[in-house]
Amino acid sequence: MTLDELLQRYLEAHSLKGSLLYATCCGWKKFVAFCRARDLVQLQDVTAETVEDFYKGLLWQPNDQGQWFKPNSVDQYVRRVRQVLRWGAAQGWLASDPTVGLLLPRRLKAVSRDLSRDELQAVLNAPDRCTPVGLRDALLFTLLTETSLGLLRVVALSLETARQLPLESASEQLRDDYLNHGRPALARPGISGQALFLTRDGAPLTAPTAAARLNDTARQLGLGPRLPSRLLHKSYLAELDRFHRGRTADGTLTIRER
Repeated sequence: MTLDELLQRYLEAHSLKGSLLYATCCGWKKFVAFCRARDLVQLQDVTAETVEDFYKGLLWQPNDQGQWFKPNSVDQYVRRVRQVLRWGAAQGWLASDPTVGLLLPRRLKAVSRDLSRDELQAVLNAPDRCTPVGLRDALLFTLLTETSLGLLRVVALSLETARQLPLESASEQLRDDYLNHGRPALARPGISGQALFLTRDGAPLTAPTAAARLNDTARQLGLGPRLPSRLLHKSYLAELDRFHRGRTADGTLTIRER
């Protein structure tokens, strides 16, 4: 049996849809190309060393565009290839499972619990407000915390809509500091437009970049590899609820140190 035939039989036996189907087909396509480059066409030619070398190749060799594969993409491709090969071995089309002993890192798990008051305060205070980018990140995290807009709508805010947002007094001052000092230092004529949040190059900040900034902050604070933006507002509301129930330690409503 050829490698292409194995994938076809696997797909016929499993009702894969969406991203799972895409990752399986993409991963297997890369695996087949890897094997053919080594004159491996038949399923029985695949060994544990073949799978291990394929995995290492994805980690250390750039793709056709000269870029490195993202760790999550490598993880998905290898896991899908492993699943197909395991199924083939279970069907008796392989003398042994070539994926036995293949060690993959555990998937990074996002923070799933509410942040404590101290943790939320640490996230909000982490950016260096003496720099334009730090002011930007501080306001970004604050809006994700105090509003229910969510990451996509916060990143899409314009200068006009940002001025209309109801915020705590200290957050209003932070917004003014960014608008008066941070954003002008980042803005570039003909590039920035009316977007509230800008990159170092003056382009509008994108949601993936904003999420990456939040995740970097979470890692620096020891909160884990990923911090979903929705947890900021959820934790903020939980803190307000504790205040109204009389459970705060110091009896104040404010989330951050002012």
